[in-house]
Amino acid sequence: MLKKLKLPYGFQDIHQDECYNKSLIETRLSNLYKNYGYCRVETPTVEYYDTFHDVYRPDKLKKMFKLTDSDGSLLALRPDITLQICRLSSGLEPEYAQRLFYCENSFEYSDSYDTARTREFAQIGVELLGNSGLNGEIEIVSLAIESFLSAGLEQFTIELGNNRFFKSLMSESGMSKAETSALTELINKKDELGTEMFLQRKEAPKELYSTLLQLPSLFGGEHVFARAESMTTNRNAIDAVRHLKTLFEALKQKGYEKYISIDLGMLNGLDYYSGLVLKGYTESLGLCLLDGGRYDGICPSFGYDSGAVGFAIGTKRLLSALDKRGKLKKMPPCDIAYISDDSDRLLEKSFCDKLRADGKSVVKQFMTEERALTDYCNKYGIKNSFAIKGGKIVILLGDEL
Repeated sequence: MLKKLKLPYGFQDIHQDECYNKSLIETRLSNLYKNYGYCRVETPTVEYYDTFHDVYRPDKLKKMFKLTDSDGSLLALRPDITLQICRLSSGLEPEYAQRLFYCENSFEYSDSYDTARTREFAQIGVELLGNSGLNGEIEIVSLAIESFLSAGLEQFTIELGNNRFFKSLMSESGMSKAETSALTELINKKDELGTEMFLQRKEAPKELYSTLLQLPSLFGGEHVFARAESMTTNRNAIDAVRHLKTLFEALKQKGYEKYISIDLGMLNGLDYYSGLVLKGYTESLGLCLLDGGRYDGICPSFGYDSGAVGFAIGTKRLLSALDKRGKLKKMPPCDIAYISDDSDRLLEKSFCDKLRADGKSVVKQFMTEERALTDYCNKYGIKNSFAIKGGKIVILLGDEL
């Protein structure tokens, strides 16, 4: 019996107040995305495992919940909605940009009790498919900023990077995939000492050594661009910096400068993102609330050639950040409560229907005494009540009836 009252590790209920605020946030963001011309789509909870196999790293594949279909096919609970969007969009008209958004739960297996990450997590995100180039990236970053503002978050930072900068540098290194992965982890952690020790062991070329050693500290304002260009003669790496600078200048012209930070040492998803990467943070919560970027290499694995850029917001983390700022709302009580002696059910229905048509929430309480109803209304902050007795309506509280 005790086990029936518990949930598996990493799963949780969402109670009334939190669910109310979650619904408010999802509605605000959905309306924002619709105003930008994005259409909502829904994807299935279960996919074929092969949908993710050719795109994900082995360590990511291990974190997927897997199950077997009746015909023996290997299935998986979706760990990522972006890949599903790419699959779904394979039948859409490729000559036009496709603006899509979603509000779904994803799943990721973890047996570690030392992490705050849940196994089921709500996300709301947008995907812009099509060869939209720089203008598409401007739109996506702008939308990321407007998402936080619409949600009520005022103090936050959107960090921008470009994976092509690091990838171009590493093309000269001669390092293996495993070595590149190890170096990436050190740089992502801003571990300057670890990065230096690693590069010393690998005996990297002198110029490359100097450049890579500076990556953990290559973040901040627009001064980062000049510094990054001076660090290398690699033409592709310089082009990546200049592309990011052009993006930054466009966002600056739109008045978004105060929300943006540059980080060329942000190297998440090197095998997934092909250029722009972005993450969203707030001081009140030391966790990433939003991440995304450009992933031009994903759509071809689903049989069509298309650029793509987007982001996803962790809904639970956004709610936590808003809570720490005192931005969440208490779920309001119903507008009207009533009791009835059931002597005239048609009168009861017609009167309640009229109130509900006017946008009022009307709740019947299964009690008989007016005093009991008044006590209930006082306890829960309900300002209006009435009783139906002997075919007549008696107003007890309030002036909205």
